[in-house]
Amino acid sequence: GIEKIPVYDKPSPSLRISNNRRHFIEVPSITVDSYISSKNIIPNFIKIDVEGAEWKVLNGMTETLKIKHLKLLVEVHVNFLRNNFDTDYRDILKLLLNEGFTIKEIINHRSRKIEFNNIQSIDGKLSNINTMLYCEKV
Repeated sequence: GIEKIPVYDKPSPSLRISNNRRHFIEVPSITVDSYISSKNIIPNFIKIDVEGAEWKVLNGMTETLKIKHLKLLVEVHVNFLRNNFDTDYRDILKLLLNEGFTIKEIINHRSRKIEFNNIQSIDGKLSNINTMLYCEKV
């Protein structure tokens, strides 16, 4: 499909797609499922860091999520999900848990003192509004 990339006067380190911006450029996009299929590859690890569009990316990789032994590193931006895509982080947890992933939140992922919090249900609270999830399908 087409994604709208916002246009800023100055470069932004957290460029993100959004339906809420007035000034944007349109760029063609494909789903992860389409890309993987076209390249005939079977990934075992995928990192997703898309500044709030996590739900959109995950919905475009429903077939990929079925791959055995797949590992994901997903940065979740709780406020960007809600404000730009009208999505809740619990939707992400539910999708991943339903696909058979174990989920560990990486607490303080930007520091040297990293801890893990196991998330076993959609009621699991995230420790931060910007956090990293390590997801593994065994």
